[in-house]
Amino acid sequence: MYGPAIIIPAMLGMVNIIVFTRIFNPSDYGHYSLVLSTIMFVSTLITQWIQQSIQRFRPVFKEGNQLPEFNEHLNFLLSFMTYGTLLFIILIPFSEFLLRLNGFLYATVILIVITQMLFVLISTILQSDYRAGEYRRFNLINAVLKFGFSLLICFFC
Repeated sequence: MYGPAIIIPAMLGMVNIIVFTRIFNPSDYGHYSLVLSTIMFVSTLITQWIQQSIQRFRPVFKEGNQLPEFNEHLNFLLSFMTYGTLLFIILIPFSEFLLRLNGFLYATVILIVITQMLFVLISTILQSDYRAGEYRRFNLINAVLKFGFSLLICFFC
């Protein structure tokens, strides 16, 4: 059940590499790769601890009929993490000076970190609840949207 959810996004990733290495010159592609790597590092740093907790404790709370309590705490954490990340928006005026990113790109990076963070946590919940079909659809939709938005940002920004 999980095979297509892994294979198709991987193939879209290969298409991404082919397309973006043809669109960008080596310097721009290096900049793109650096920004993307930083996004993945930051979102992993933010979400890894809660991802492990979801995988470990959600099934236990589900067995004990305490899932609403678990979900309440999880929603609080997700809100806190999202609002905390959104606070970095106040640094937009300084983004060019601090990170050499224009304001629009900096805001886009913050929004991508938030969406990546939410994607990882939602997919972890789907996995821990053994909802393979929904997980597969969610992963496929995510891969297609990532590819599409990447192209839109590259061509129109």
